[in-house]
Amino acid sequence: MAPSEDERTWGMYAHLSGMLAFSAIPFGGIIGPLAIYLQNKSVRPFAREQAREALNFHITVGIVQFFSLVAFVAAWFGLIFSAALAPKTTPSLAPFGSAFIGIGCYLLAYVWAFVFTLIGTIRASSGAMYRYPLTIRFVRAAP
Repeated sequence: MAPSEDERTWGMYAHLSGMLAFSAIPFGGIIGPLAIYLQNKSVRPFAREQAREALNFHITVGIVQFFSLVAFVAAWFGLIFSAALAPKTTPSLAPFGSAFIGIGCYLLAYVWAFVFTLIGTIRASSGAMYRYPLTIRFVRAAP
């Protein structure tokens, strides 16, 4: 059975609310889909499933971005402390590589989230169920 116009609209909002991740709202990409998931949990099955997918996706992206920033900051602290501990030696270039990998992963996750959130929004607005690729399913469907 195809979802109603109301369900498609709420499914689209579930994906679109993940765009709060790109604002200055901390955990915005998680808060938006979570609110829509909780609101539609027993009322609109299509919207519930799309909100669950968006929620899982933005949790996964948040974890990837968190560890990317940790790697970036740790690499820079490693560079600073190695220069401070041995000021007369040439510093190692390894922390630079780690820092660039960390910030590169962060930016890649940012673009990945933006593109797939748009794809999910478009698919949900047409009434198609959308599953994000490379997503850890933290919130599972209720039995």
